Amino acid sequence: MSTFVIGDVHGRREQLRRLVGMLPRDPARDTLVLLGDLIDRGDDVPGVVRDVLAVERDPAAGHVVVLRGNHEQ
Repeated sequence: MSTFVIGDVHGRREQLRRLVGMLPRDPARDTLVLLGDLIDRGDDVPGVVRDVLAVERDPAAGHVVVLRGNHEQ
């Protein structure tokens, strides 16, 4: 059982996709934590929000925790 944490994405959708794709995560056992500051500054803030909401709602994604950062306030 592992926990993987990604933070400070700041609207960089492609970077988030690459990071998540690189993780040796087993959705049945492991936890993914997205540690705030998902929005602000990047090239594709709406895309990041869509992707995060989709993975958060997808039962096949396993345990996903999305925390609000200061930019989401």
